[in-house]
Amino acid sequence: MNGKLLWLNGEWMPFSDGTISIEDRGFQFGDGIYEVVAAYGGRPFLLAAHMDRMDASAHELRLRSTITREEREEIVCELIRRFAQDRCMVYGQLTRGVSTRGHVFPADAPPTELWYVRSLPTYPDRYWTDGVATITHPDERWARCNIKSTNLLANCIAKQAAAEAGAFEAILLQPGNLVTEASAANVYAMVNGVLRTHPLTNRILPGTKRGLIMGLCEELGIVVEERALKLEELFAAEEVWLSSTTVNLVPVSKIDGKQLSAARWPVLEKLLARINGLIHSQAPVDR
Repeated sequence: MNGKLLWLNGEWMPFSDGTISIEDRGFQFGDGIYEVVAAYGGRPFLLAAHMDRMDASAHELRLRSTITREEREEIVCELIRRFAQDRCMVYGQLTRGVSTRGHVFPADAPPTELWYVRSLPTYPDRYWTDGVATITHPDERWARCNIKSTNLLANCIAKQAAAEAGAFEAILLQPGNLVTEASAANVYAMVNGVLRTHPLTNRILPGTKRGLIMGLCEELGIVVEERALKLEELFAAEEVWLSSTTVNLVPVSKIDGKQLSAARWPVLEKLLARINGLIHSQAPVDR
């Protein structure tokens, strides 16, 4: 079945047939979490890492599900199989469910869980040959960014500011011009031959691609220092990158309209080659 397909609370249906109650706490409070899994050649990429992160987010918010992790993984794989495209992404969301509106967690509300599939976004080749433009924006998000919550309003505001400035992303700054991450990506910089990125704290989302990059750096002998960067360090860095599930790993060439010093990104290219090798080594599934 080539098209949008939805799994909702144990039922398979066309995407257009899915409905959720107006009293769902995900709708009224943003009381839920989500995940996005990319797939190539009919195989989900980094599926275990995505499921680990979803389990961790659910644990932090005391969210329960009516299905097991194994069943969830089967749903993801079945959506990919039915979609029958080499490149796609699966979106999943789990909320606390439907109950009479009130701030206290309901004791007996059945959770709402949904999963659907769509094409993976594509980006121009120039993003990797020329780099992408970014802006800076105050980090106005809540203090538990390590939870992949559906509360993304501050992220949307920052991303919209970037779009209006003709930029690809917004790099988020805490007081003192400390870099946390971008609105929808982790941020890295090569500084004096050392890769620096924000440590895994409540201030950033633990990106699955970030985890892969950290492991590849260890294999390749690239020294990593996990600490908060200052904005001025990005301007002086040998390379600046962004990573996410959908964009993979992309270089940054401009911040706030200022051209960065790096004209090429040799370390990024080495890592990207390894990541693409892992992607393409996955055997396609029979459809």
